[in-house]
Amino acid sequence: MTDGMKAALATMFQTVADGLESGSFGQSPTIGLTLAGSEHGADELVRGAELAQQKYPDVKVLLIGSGVETTLERVEAQNLEECHTVMERLLAEKRLCRAQAAKCFWPRQPERLTRIVWRQW
Repeated sequence: MTDGMKAALATMFQTVADGLESGSFGQSPTIGLTLAGSEHGADELVRGAELAQQKYPDVKVLLIGSGVETTLERVEAQNLEECHTVMERLLAEKRLCRAQAAKCFWPRQPERLTRIVWRQW
């Protein structure tokens, strides 16, 4: 058996052991949430994200924005446009599997709309 095969088997067995221990198999999806631009306010979005993280520990929430206190991971962005730029970059880098954004301008639409974006890679 080659070293590559041994490493692959070791990784597979470790993944199975981790799954049996935690009850969750596979990678946890990471969902991005932009904080700027919502009529609900950043504090309410953070509160909802924290509740979701507690209820679904196998899903990771990544906040995109600034000006909030939280234990969740956050990527700094100062305004609405910067939040959207960071969100698109994280999706392109596959650090996020889905993202939610408010008031996001999409080139295919002539007007600016508040919309929820669920994008999967």
